Amino acid sequence: WMGLEAMACNVPLVITDDGGSYEYARNGINCLIVPPRAPQIAMQAIDRLLNNHELRTRLSQMGLITARGYTWDKATESFERELQNAYDHSTSTLS
Repeated sequence: WMGLEAMACNVPLVITDDGGSYEYARNGINCLIVPPRAPQIAMQAIDRLLNNHELRTRLSQMGLITARGYTWDKATESFERELQNAYDHSTSTLS
């Protein structure tokens, strides 16, 4: 979720494709996604941001919009829902 925090700070984001960020990260829309353990590609993406004001501005703006969709209330509701689903599943398998 550190990437989402960067978006909330209006920072253009280069993030590795770790699977965990798929909930919020959209390559070329609100961030640039690069493969893990590929420093050359990450460096190229960072260079792209440094040299392309329009891209940097667009990703920052879209990242901020994305981050605004995530609140602690929504996170808490989602967590409670997952806990309830896990509980329901565990009690139904015991019957």
